[in-house]
Amino acid sequence: MSTPVSLTLFCLPFSGASAMFYSPWRRKLPEWLNVRPL
Repeated sequence: MSTPVSLTLFCLPFSGASAMFYSPWRRKLPEWLNVRPL
């Protein structure tokens, strides 16, 4: 039996942007990839 894989991606906004830039990524990336905008 395999163990579920999970990965957390910490996202830093570029100059002049905010963490909201990464919000759409959550809907487009696989469920096992956790997006954490900072």
